[in-house]
Amino acid sequence: MLRVVRKTAKRRPDVKDYSESYRTGMDEASLDANTSLAKMLAMVGRDRVTLDVGCAGGYFAKLMADRGCDVTGIVINSAAVEHARSFCSRVLVADIEAVPLPEVVEGARFDVVVFGDVLEHLRNPVRILDEARQLLNKSGYVVASIPNIAHGAVRLALLKGNFEYEEVGLLDDSHVRFFTVRSVEELFAEAGYRIEQIERTLVPVFSGSDLVPKVDRAAFSDAVVSEIEADPESETLQFIIKAKPLSDKTKTRTLVKQLAAAHADVKTLGATLQRHESEKRALQAEVEAADELRAQLQTAETTLAGHLAEQVSLTFTDPVDRMIAQYLADLVDEAGYLSSDLATVAEKLGTGVSEIEAVLGILQSFDPPGVCARDLAECLAIQLKEQNRYDPAMAALITRLDLLARRDFTALKKICGVGDEDLVDMIAEIRRLNPKPGLAFGSAVVQPIVPDVFVRPGPDGGWIVELNSDTLPKVLVNQSYYAEVSATTRRDTEKSYLAECLQSATWLVRALDQRARTILKVSNEIVRQQDAFFARGVEHLRPLNLKTVAEAIGMHESTVSRVTASKYMATSRGIFELKYFFTSAIAASHGGEAHSAEAVRHRIKQLIDAEPPSDVLSDDTIVEKLREAGIDIARRTVAKYREAMRIPSSVQRRREKQSAAAD
Repeated sequence: MLRVVRKTAKRRPDVKDYSESYRTGMDEASLDANTSLAKMLAMVGRDRVTLDVGCAGGYFAKLMADRGCDVTGIVINSAAVEHARSFCSRVLVADIEAVPLPEVVEGARFDVVVFGDVLEHLRNPVRILDEARQLLNKSGYVVASIPNIAHGAVRLALLKGNFEYEEVGLLDDSHVRFFTVRSVEELFAEAGYRIEQIERTLVPVFSGSDLVPKVDRAAFSDAVVSEIEADPESETLQFIIKAKPLSDKTKTRTLVKQLAAAHADVKTLGATLQRHESEKRALQAEVEAADELRAQLQTAETTLAGHLAEQVSLTFTDPVDRMIAQYLADLVDEAGYLSSDLATVAEKLGTGVSEIEAVLGILQSFDPPGVCARDLAECLAIQLKEQNRYDPAMAALITRLDLLARRDFTALKKICGVGDEDLVDMIAEIRRLNPKPGLAFGSAVVQPIVPDVFVRPGPDGGWIVELNSDTLPKVLVNQSYYAEVSATTRRDTEKSYLAECLQSATWLVRALDQRARTILKVSNEIVRQQDAFFARGVEHLRPLNLKTVAEAIGMHESTVSRVTASKYMATSRGIFELKYFFTSAIAASHGGEAHSAEAVRHRIKQLIDAEPPSDVLSDDTIVEKLREAGIDIARRTVAKYREAMRIPSSVQRRREKQSAAAD
């Protein structure tokens, strides 16, 4: 019987014609027991009502028919129809991605549904497997063969970029899928199956086969080959799976667990995004405050504590209130916030919380506006009240600063009861406020960094390294004074004491001289090792550790560590701590020279800075771009470096850039 089911999707023009490979004379006795066909046949069993989805050429249908199975074949490649009719009791031609399986088979039921190298080509294999559940009898099951992306030859060919899908008999590479054992298990679990049996067909990594590209072992480094060969799945060509559908009750429990796990992941991700956004906003506020503070600190003579103390003495006449006010003022940090709990303060002062709150209310009216607030929301509210702008809508906005940080304007409009234009004006007012009012006052003198070493280009194209004589301790031995004192000594004990003093002074001078020479020697070696950095920039910073420098200059590693601690080098590219030049190594993707972690961080920042709002780079995309540039790095390492540089995730960056573009 032959029936063609209507198709709503166009047939792919590059489907391979398998007609030349049909083996009508094949029988079970001629099969190697280690092949996928033999293992699938054993799982199917005998005398089964079977649906062969794909029916590639019909020869597997013949093998099942020889075992007494009643085989219905669904042919995806129309070139296979004539051969399939020879062995199937019924042949159906259908695009199963366009037509549901129950509709294709017109409600028929089967003991076994076979997918022979089919699932990897489907855009939605979970849906097809779920539809197959509806066709199975009570004790029915699915048998499937699926290729393995973890096979060593496939991984090496992908690494070289010369893996052509057409050359290995697969469908078009626009959506062909490969599976690892983990993804196979997840696929069947998601579709509502329990895997009862997994078999593997094995092909050595460097032997090649009809479905595995031939790769040359000599084309890869020993490290890459060792990593491939250490993988237990490196020789697995295909997985052969026998899976039974779960009961609806079991499937429901499994889905509930999966949903609970997914919900927990989403909740964790949301908290992480919120934390990153909050940190970013706080950092932006600090930068803005620092710009204003830079000019103010040059002339600021009054500290915040002194400024508050003056206002306390002028405002409070009652001795008890004045004492409470001064105690609270002393608890205010440099940013202007009151960090202590009022109940704790009341307990220490032996008074009620209401009295503390009354005094605090007066303190919060002091200059600068927003001082003595207990959190950011209260600080902003105080400033808005002083400007007579603390209306109900603004109060609602202040209570949900978390939504403002996430730029969830839709939720804010609903909470505040305002339109788009009013919300934009309210947010602009918030941005004009000072989140850290205390920083307008000086607290401590900022000490500039004085470099210990100067590096400048030499006339011969090299580098001249010099010590900064101003930072070196100056110790001299006054020989004239020593001679004068020695002339007056008579007793041996006095002479011995003077000799010890001279010896100690001489040792100190020599020790300081040796210390200076060591700093210069270490600095010269750092400049030699990091020559590319000084000439071409941070992207060319090399991996370097203390041991390498110590061995080069013939000193102990601990000596180099002590010498480089809190020492700075002035270069044409800025002032850097000597420790900056010691960075860990990131391996090269093709076995080349390793890359400095600092250089990789700089490269990540460059990629993110250059991304347009319409094409924000995910961590996985950054990994791909870095590997294209010869840097072998894991996605979690990219995420760690990005977070260390306080760069938000791709989701948050996309939202911010699109919002900025809209503004």
